[in-house]
Amino acid sequence: DNGISVVMDVVYNHVYSGGDFCFNKIVPGYFSRINGNGIYSNGSCCGNDTASERSMVRKYIVDSVKYWADEYHIDGFRFDLVGLIDTQTIQKIMRTVRNTHPDVLFYGEGWHMNTQLTKPGYELAVQGNSSKMPGMSFFSDTIRDLLRGSTFENTAPGWVSGAEVSPDQLAENFMGMPYWASQPYQCVNYVSCHDNNTLFDRIALAAPEAPLETLIRMNNLSAAFTILAQGVPFMQAGEEILRTKPAKKGRFDHNSYRSPDRVNSLKWEDLDKPEYQTTLEYYRGLIAFRKAHACLRLQTREQVEKAVHPIQYPNPHAIGFQVEDRSKELFILFNANTREVTAPLPQGNWDIHVLGDTAGTASLGKATGSIQVPAISTLVLSRKKPVDVVAALIWEKDKFLICQRPANKTRGLLWEFVGGKAEPGETLEQALIRECAEELAITVEVGKPFMEVLHDYPDMLIRLTLFHCTIPTGQPQALEHNDIRWIHPSQTDDYAFCPADVDILAEIKRQYEKRQPL
Repeated sequence: DNGISVVMDVVYNHVYSGGDFCFNKIVPGYFSRINGNGIYSNGSCCGNDTASERSMVRKYIVDSVKYWADEYHIDGFRFDLVGLIDTQTIQKIMRTVRNTHPDVLFYGEGWHMNTQLTKPGYELAVQGNSSKMPGMSFFSDTIRDLLRGSTFENTAPGWVSGAEVSPDQLAENFMGMPYWASQPYQCVNYVSCHDNNTLFDRIALAAPEAPLETLIRMNNLSAAFTILAQGVPFMQAGEEILRTKPAKKGRFDHNSYRSPDRVNSLKWEDLDKPEYQTTLEYYRGLIAFRKAHACLRLQTREQVEKAVHPIQYPNPHAIGFQVEDRSKELFILFNANTREVTAPLPQGNWDIHVLGDTAGTASLGKATGSIQVPAISTLVLSRKKPVDVVAALIWEKDKFLICQRPANKTRGLLWEFVGGKAEPGETLEQALIRECAEELAITVEVGKPFMEVLHDYPDMLIRLTLFHCTIPTGQPQALEHNDIRWIHPSQTDDYAFCPADVDILAEIKRQYEKRQPL
């Protein structure tokens, strides 16, 4: 009723005591993986592993998950150590539950664990088998360790705290395509959860001499990368207010399941401090921006490869991405340098959405040409996606052809060059040949481009490419225009042209106004 979904953490991979578990009392040794010597498999490190490959164990697991979804309306299931469960069981769970609850979320810990299956021919639900489990997502320790450093070396720095890492790995993980993932939605991108150190504590261990301001910058850079990446963003409760679990002697508690409230509680009083409130608002802004842009939530590799384009720099502590959809383009730059960097921008005027410690959907200002990106921070810009428009520069002796737009069209009665929008799948040359035939009943031979301009109209951003063209057959007829004329470059000021043509006309005048007739 309140728009909040509930995900349940389910632990089917082991029980508290294999020998005392009721099902193993009823049918000795059936529920657990036990070898011929009576030794329990212990991939879970909890004394026993569940034999999900056995038909009645699988039935119990499937039936119980379905019951939680049917009777308690659970919206998602997080599977503890799902890498110990076989792929067939996971597939059957998802099919059964989604038959009546199609939107239920399934994800888990797909780590490789050393377990002993009781039957041949079964595979385990580990990350590397993601292609065998469409619809199942997995925690990405790959992106976690790249950004914050290895979980098993808790003082080793990650990329946000100064380590050099592979730019290709950064790009793959931002695109939701680490080596093990079949599809981007199968990546649960995170840098902190209930296990191990909190994000803030892990960064503090890697950068013990860094001041609070720098630690917050590293925290926010990690958050921006995971929230804006393709896949499913995940965070530990309290990460957005710099959650910490202090232990004795200036240490941090990395396994606090037995620790008191003074360690595990969320320190709400920290929100009275400006730097904590600012961090909270930064997270809110990132989440709002992600929700507002579907191009950050793509579902397939094909979609990602078409829409997301990495930009690698000689500086290993910076990486950028251009992301596009039908109507918008995003420019995202992650700067892990300890100094400000200057980022050259693609052509055009950009709205700033994320800069420094501020993030959101509203524009913070404009940028063009280049922009300064603060140390250890994220930059996110957006602009309307350019629509490719083609036009023809056609000469008859010393005059070129212009056309007047119909009165009932946008920018009605203004003059322009013959041409129009390129359709999906067309080359620019193909589009121009089609437009000239449709508008003027002529066949044109398309030569070299004369000039390209980018112009931002209120209703669209266009990338206009003007080509040199000749007419081998046909006489121009005003099939779609109000009028057509041949004019000398010196006459351009006598006509009111579309604004996108202004710079082109100036260049035509510069090159051709004083030339002899062609």
